[in-house]
Amino acid sequence: MVDSKETTKPSILPLIKWFIEVFLVLFFCCFVIRMCLIPWPPTYTITNYVKYPGTQEGIKGFSIKDRAEIKGKNTAMMFLLLITNSNKGKDIMYDEIRINVYKNGSLVGGSTLQGIFQSEKSNVSSLVLVNVNQHVMKLGDSNDESGRLKVELETKVRYIILGWITKQHLLNFEAFVPIDKSGKLSLGHKGIIFEPVMAKSFRLWIFIFFIALAVVALALWLDFRYQPPSFTIVEFSVPTTASKSQHHDIHVVLNIKNPNNVYSITYEYTILTINYGQETLGKSDLFVHHQPKDNEMRVASQVEAHVHQWEALLKAISKPPGEARLTVQLYTRIRYKNLGYNSKKSHLQYQGHFNIGSDGKISGKKKTVKLCKGSC
Repeated sequence: MVDSKETTKPSILPLIKWFIEVFLVLFFCCFVIRMCLIPWPPTYTITNYVKYPGTQEGIKGFSIKDRAEIKGKNTAMMFLLLITNSNKGKDIMYDEIRINVYKNGSLVGGSTLQGIFQSEKSNVSSLVLVNVNQHVMKLGDSNDESGRLKVELETKVRYIILGWITKQHLLNFEAFVPIDKSGKLSLGHKGIIFEPVMAKSFRLWIFIFFIALAVVALALWLDFRYQPPSFTIVEFSVPTTASKSQHHDIHVVLNIKNPNNVYSITYEYTILTINYGQETLGKSDLFVHHQPKDNEMRVASQVEAHVHQWEALLKAISKPPGEARLTVQLYTRIRYKNLGYNSKKSHLQYQGHFNIGSDGKISGKKKTVKLCKGSC
């Protein structure tokens, strides 16, 4: 006869875990929405190089107005700055654009461009004239080695998103332009693209994002992975006074726990076997069918003992030291279920070892035996 009783152990830990998971999910969603609303910064490219001081290269391809502005600028470096707004639905308002040029760590010269407005998905070109320091540039020095120029760009922008104007955002960019002894700049076919100087706060946001993503992924993995049930013997007794003509029922009570927060468990069969030495003392089927998620239940079973093995066990516990060692094996086949989905069948095996005293009950201070998954 099998007596099944479900018990629910109140605990605040699942509630705390739920609050943490909800907070992390909401934080992740807010972060994703914020990242979607934040526009991409504009792209700056040095293209169509005009002239390096002391040379006459690169003035083709410009309008008459640009050529007129170039004339007589022998002490100025000139290049075209292409500004690209790749955002869709987001216009950009630029304040002043400051450009400084360095060579070997020394300031060569600078230039300031007036603020402009740029609509979505558009390009804007501006001619940049940089008044250079001839001494720093070492013009005409035959010992001047080839190297590169560092160009720094700083500006403040405001984005227009759905008619709403954001606060000012400080942007810092830098680019490195190779030069040779003849003063020619190597821009390539695509020009030189400025790279953003990433702010510490932005790097911190990226770091927090990936940490939060990892924590959410870990929490979801812990929730959605399959966790096998656990079996613990909480009561066990072998009759020590029955006569040979009576049935010898071993009383066993198992505590079965489903640790899954997402999946319920369906048991197709559960077989409990009690061994004494190399022989089987008793065997019984436990009538366990379905167990809800995050649930504990107790199942009581009366296992009929084999007479000869029971008599041998009684002789063992009646002699000093008055103990005998038993082995319990449990075999079960289960399926995990959630929202109508059934997993593949899982075959599980558990085992436990313990001693019983002369009273037929578990001896020692610990009166419960948790079965190990596999063998132990």
